[in-house]
Amino acid sequence: MLQNFGIPAITSTAGAGNFKKEWIEELSELKKIYVCFDKDEAGEKGASKLIKQLEENLPDTTIYTITLPDRMTDGKDITDYFINYDGNPDELIYELSEQVAGKKQFDISKFKSLDSRELVDILGLTIKKD
Repeated sequence: MLQNFGIPAITSTAGAGNFKKEWIEELSELKKIYVCFDKDEAGEKGASKLIKQLEENLPDTTIYTITLPDRMTDGKDITDYFINYDGNPDELIYELSEQVAGKKQFDISKFKSLDSRELVDILGLTIKKD
């Protein structure tokens, strides 16, 4: 389902608690990993267990957890989210995810924008005029 929206994804059909430790080394080159399990108790436990394993084995990877929205009263998985609950990739990644482990992302929200005059003044300090 996620690949239909351009989101690379892997899944385990063996259930929430059966992500094999040897699979983690295959993820070692990734900079970010988003964990999204079913919206039920087994899914929550499985996600917590996997996040702990990822954190221990991939310290340079930023780990996010995605909590499916409360509006999902009858469905519990990512397919239900997209098909029955008007889910969209932007909401999934930018609103429903929370960083839980790994390197902190650089927060640019605290920087103010520069207008063109300020930019010229700043660049004028470093660029030599011939």
